[in-house]
Parts: sequence; structure tokens; C-alpha cells
Amino acid sequence: MSNTQAKWSAHVMLISANVFLKLTGHILVCL
Repeated sequence: MSNTQAKWSAHVMLISANVFLKLTGHILVCL
């Protein structure tokens, strides 16, 4: 249970980091 939760949280962190980078890239391009 704990191992699965750790994998899931790591997956969420990866996705959120990816989205954050994409948003930052769009903002920089717009500027």
C-alpha cells in the first residue's frame, strides 16, 4: 500500500512538473 502510494505521488509530481514547464514556456514565448 505504501509503495503504491509513493509511486503514485511521484507520478503526480512528474505530471505537475511537466505541466509547469509547459506553462512557463508558453508564458516566456508570449512575453
